[in-house]
Amino acid sequence: MLPDAAVDEIYRLKAEFPRLNATQIHRQLVAGSFIPATVSVCAVRRFVKHHDLKSAKNPSMRDRRAFEEDAFGKLWQADTCYLPYITENGVRRRVYCIMIIDDHSRLLVGGELFYSDNAYHFQKVLKAAVSAYGIPAKLYVDYSDVLTIPTF
Repeated sequence: MLPDAAVDEIYRLKAEFPRLNATQIHRQLVAGSFIPATVSVCAVRRFVKHHDLKSAKNPSMRDRRAFEEDAFGKLWQADTCYLPYITENGVRRRVYCIMIIDDHSRLLVGGELFYSDNAYHFQKVLKAAVSAYGIPAKLYVDYSDVLTIPTF
């Protein structure tokens, strides 16, 4: 149970800064001496969730997800994650995870681990994703070396 002064401060903080999460609110409450540091972040998180303060209530506030589409398959986003080196048969090699995610549903439509980050591997992941889910309207990638078009 949070003290009344802490509850009032939570409502004030959410009204003034609707995007604050429970951890940030907890930090503010402790800094302002509304609660002792021994009160857990989970207690604040439960209060925020129970009183439906989790999301911004201001309808005029624009959501910051700039690329989010309104339906599955309108936009896929692809990227490579550089994983740690592993040793296999005495050889130390870097591991790369190439992934493609649907922007609307956040469904991972394709992904695989490789020992190199190149166009062939990206195309392999893309082909599997298209085979399973169809062709997306748009594909966003943020790396240029993979999409270099070879000249013949």
